[in-house]
Amino acid sequence: DVTLAGTLTIPQGAGPFPALVMVTGSGPQNRDEELYGFKPFRVIADHLTRKGIAVLRYDDRGVGGSSRGTPDATTEDFTGDALAGVAFLAKRPEIQATRIGIFGHSEGGLVAALAASRSRDVAFIIMLAGTAVPGERIIRAQAEAIARANGATDADLAKLGAQQDLLFKAVRAGEGWEAVVESARALGREQIQKLPDAQRKAIPDPDKAIDVAIQQQLAAAKSKWYRFFIDYDPAQALAKVTCPVLALFGSLDLQVPAEMNRKAVEEATKKAGNRDVTVKTYDGANHLFVKAVTGSPMEYPTLEKTFVPALLEEVSGWIVARTK
Repeated sequence: DVTLAGTLTIPQGAGPFPALVMVTGSGPQNRDEELYGFKPFRVIADHLTRKGIAVLRYDDRGVGGSSRGTPDATTEDFTGDALAGVAFLAKRPEIQATRIGIFGHSEGGLVAALAASRSRDVAFIIMLAGTAVPGERIIRAQAEAIARANGATDADLAKLGAQQDLLFKAVRAGEGWEAVVESARALGREQIQKLPDAQRKAIPDPDKAIDVAIQQQLAAAKSKWYRFFIDYDPAQALAKVTCPVLALFGSLDLQVPAEMNRKAVEEATKKAGNRDVTVKTYDGANHLFVKAVTGSPMEYPTLEKTFVPALLEEVSGWIVARTK
């Protein structure tokens, strides 16, 4: 019952062409994965199409021209969406049906791995900052890395960890939300008090701001998507992927930390007996593969909206070498 709207870019010249489906990261996003005016998927699609690779990118459920679908969709549902894209491409005369891959960013990398583990119609996958360890580990590592980048002390991190313990316990038990709210409210007040005077004064009603943030957090935590995400181990899917894999990370990515995830990719694909696995970390790149200072998401609006050097050429070169 879901209709997805997207853009298919087709190279000039005689086909049929190899192709890929692009899958965005967590949260509803448009076909360009637009953020602060940066349109990474549009840039990538343009580059790849000029290199002879057709690209399908689509609006996530509930965004742009795509229908909303059900509110309880999980990563598994999004995997079905990506495979629907593969099936759509395979029916088109301009496309080589045996040369269709999936390109996923962040959670989209997990979708790519899941899709390839379930369908031999997926000829290759590209994981751009793709998660390769259970979601709980990602969320904990992400929160700690961002907090440290913003000046948190060891004591601050201990309190943050305790609050996360309460949250994960409540998610799994379906109860205990009152303790989560109380802990989050106390932590929020403490964090606001530590802000520089100018930033603190810019928040006219701190308690209201905290409550709004807590309600947003609870809404996400009580979703089926969150429940699935925190416990699912992407290594299970990667250990079944036998098609070519390109996994790229940024050394300053604070949302999907490079080291823990690249190791997980290497170990899982080794179990699969996959001999065509390329893993690389770009020095100084953040989660968006833009040159960063600290990697904190707070920097995103101020950074130059262009990819780190060589990224696009290396991605297209890798695809071309495997789809000749």
